[in-house]
Amino acid sequence: SSNALSVNGALRNGSISGTGNFFLNGGGSLTGISTATSATITQNGTTTVSNFTNNGQFNNAASQILTWSNGTVTAAGRLTVNGTVNASDFISDGVITINSTGTISNSGSNFYLGGGSRTTINSSGHLTMVGGTTIELNGGLLVNNGIIIGTTDVNYGSLAKGIGTYGVVNVGQGGVYAPGNSPGIVTASAVNFDSTPVSSGAATLQIELAGTTPGSEYDQLHVTGQLSLGGLLQVVLLPGFTPALNNRFDIMDWGTLSGKFGSMSLPTLSAGLSWSTLQLYSTGELQVASTTLLPGDFNRDQHVNAADIFAMEQALGDLQGYEQSHGGLMDPQVLTLGDLDGDNKFTNADLQRLLVDLKTGGGSETSVPEPAALQLAAVGGLLLAAAQWCRKRSMTAAAKFT
Repeated sequence: SSNALSVNGALRNGSISGTGNFFLNGGGSLTGISTATSATITQNGTTTVSNFTNNGQFNNAASQILTWSNGTVTAAGRLTVNGTVNASDFISDGVITINSTGTISNSGSNFYLGGGSRTTINSSGHLTMVGGTTIELNGGLLVNNGIIIGTTDVNYGSLAKGIGTYGVVNVGQGGVYAPGNSPGIVTASAVNFDSTPVSSGAATLQIELAGTTPGSEYDQLHVTGQLSLGGLLQVVLLPGFTPALNNRFDIMDWGTLSGKFGSMSLPTLSAGLSWSTLQLYSTGELQVASTTLLPGDFNRDQHVNAADIFAMEQALGDLQGYEQSHGGLMDPQVLTLGDLDGDNKFTNADLQRLLVDLKTGGGSETSVPEPAALQLAAVGGLLLAAAQWCRKRSMTAAAKFT
């Protein structure tokens, strides 16, 4: 519109209506004002607004400071941040975009992003929680490709995603945390998934797969500190990608890990293939395995659990006898079952890997029992008794099993 109004002083208790461009110059302030959906406000100097309801477009210019207290961005409202916004008692049900030079610093009370809200932090943009305040994502979408400092609570009906850096992320019942932008890598200082059993609406980690290259073709969650698992792992295949035998996906990395997923939703694979979650809680990996040669399944019951420990001991102690007693298996097939540490050999190190994987909750069943003390003692005895055999056998295994 060609209509324009410049505000150099204070406006109180009213509305800015009609189509037009409104400029807030240095020292201007708005108190008790609401705007029309057709209004565009551009801030060109330091400005203070309070008890302010934005139904239109509000532009915070680069290098400019906006102090906004007791404010609302309605479902029709849009806020674009290129400078600095110091917010308190702030609610958004609309669209917020924080660009690369922009920062929102929130204090005083939590930062509420309501149902239907869409908040995007672009590369190098900042959203900072001060004084223990938190981001409360309540049914909204948060796309963080920049930096969040502070805690984000992903509540029921909400989706938090992006390739940026989060602080602490708490994913509640009905909330979804989805690394990447189809796909990508997201980093957080700590992530906690609500582990309360529910019939529906579990806290969800959503991972998208479009290939075998981390970041560019499948999602990764990097947590520098504590990752506390619970809820649902939901893996989604993107169009055009079909996982193949022995594909590996390192979907999670962490500083420390506790808990495990209450349930998993994994995509259907081609005939003869299945998902192996054996190393999910030790290395963060999902693997595509053969339904007849599931890594770690030494007793050949199509499950990986503590019962496979003794069978793996037998294979290490008498490989030829093990192969004959299981339908004439060949060395390459045993290597598929047993090379759990990925060094292209089948040795005692793989037995140790199985014990670690089972202890951390890996395997193909919902609940994997701890290996019994007697089994662990037997493992220790085997490692000592077979030491000489292993030194000889690992050389030939390396040659034969490649």
